[in-house]
Amino acid sequence: MKWRLTRRFLVSIVLIVGLIVVMNTLLLIALLFIQSYKKTATSPESVEVTATRFSDEIIVKNGKPTITNRGQKTLEENHAWVQILNKEGKEVAAYQTPASLPTSYSPVEIVQMYKYKEVNGKTTVFVGEAENLSYFFGIEDPKLMRVVYNFNFDQISYIFTKLFLVFLVADLLIATLVGFLFGSRLTKPMYKLIEGIHRLKHQDYEKISVKGGPYREVFENMNDLSTTLKSVETERKKLDQMRNEWIGNVSHDLKTPLASIQGYAELLQADVTDEERLTYTQIIEQKSLYMRDLLNDLNLTTKLQSGTFPLQKEKVLLSSFVRECVIDVLNDPIYQTRSITFEAESETLSATLDSNLFKRALLNFIYNALIHNSENTDIQINLSTGYPQEYENYFSEKLSTDFATIQIIDFGKGIPVDEQPFLFNRYYRGTNTKDTQGSGLGMAIAQDIIQAHDGVVYIKSKEGEGTTISIILPLQ
Repeated sequence: MKWRLTRRFLVSIVLIVGLIVVMNTLLLIALLFIQSYKKTATSPESVEVTATRFSDEIIVKNGKPTITNRGQKTLEENHAWVQILNKEGKEVAAYQTPASLPTSYSPVEIVQMYKYKEVNGKTTVFVGEAENLSYFFGIEDPKLMRVVYNFNFDQISYIFTKLFLVFLVADLLIATLVGFLFGSRLTKPMYKLIEGIHRLKHQDYEKISVKGGPYREVFENMNDLSTTLKSVETERKKLDQMRNEWIGNVSHDLKTPLASIQGYAELLQADVTDEERLTYTQIIEQKSLYMRDLLNDLNLTTKLQSGTFPLQKEKVLLSSFVRECVIDVLNDPIYQTRSITFEAESETLSATLDSNLFKRALLNFIYNALIHNSENTDIQINLSTGYPQEYENYFSEKLSTDFATIQIIDFGKGIPVDEQPFLFNRYYRGTNTKDTQGSGLGMAIAQDIIQAHDGVVYIKSKEGEGTTISIILPLQ
């Protein structure tokens, strides 16, 4: 596109310069034509050359000049005559001279014969020299005239100045006209582009009509930018709405334990039994721990997002790590009767992980599968090498790296299609979430933890059939 614009401007400049040159040439030709039209006589240069070179046709033999046959033929073809004079100005030879022509001349008469038409008004006389003789070469032609030029440098300077001003004014007018025509054509789309940018400034993302020409790609990119900004603005509004909802939920979640802490603290100031005091202090401790966990989640998600959280990585055997997580879940009295199975394709797969963080991410997915499904839903956890076939396009550029995949599969009710794109968004709670005590950061924190380990996580779900979460990690 850059070269197309450059070529367009270059062609415009060349056309303008070319047009000015053509106009200058036509103007110069017109001036020369007018000047030649004003002349009243033809140029005698060719005849004068013939008269000057006629000296070659005069031959002196035994002191007497004669004219060669070629010279006589030249005189007859040009209807000319010649009169040869000696040093005293007396005629010593002649050919086809008029009868009225004198045979002797004084120096003054010779000058007058050359300068003026002394013979008649139709005859022009030229003077030449041949050996020690001089001659008059006369030609009778009413269209022939000798012109004597007198040069005045001041006048010449004035003429050139006048011509320069004429050409300057003409060139300026031509350049202005052509520049206006080309400029309007080249700048008109720019005004449209500026108008489009002004609309974008005021969050008006209407597309600009695209036409041909050198700016077509500019307008297409402008429309792509409008589409992108509109999409970003839509996502921003959704994010703001979810954040506001999340802030409201967090505020509510904080107010409830704070109210409990305040209430039970006031009760402790009254006269209560030891048993009641123990119960109240346990409730205050429980609510305080919940608030601490909530604030820790806020701090953790912020640091993970900004990449400032220090990971304490170590080499971990994945089969043992996942198996321990499953055992921890089953040891929880709430879930000890649930059906959770684990299968490992290999017992030797290892990766470098921050065990505490990664355990939190994995447990988050397992607990979600338990919480959001009925008690008789089976949960299956698999560990395999490589990655699922449907993700091949994503990893096509990383085939030199070995991967392991951890899948958490439940055969429960699944996730609605319209909710799936937002599951990893911060501040988001699904519509089927019954536990309102959560902060809405669990899934986002889990994804951030996996990405901090150079891994990716995918969710595949269908309502009525269940959900599969795939965690793909690079192996060491």
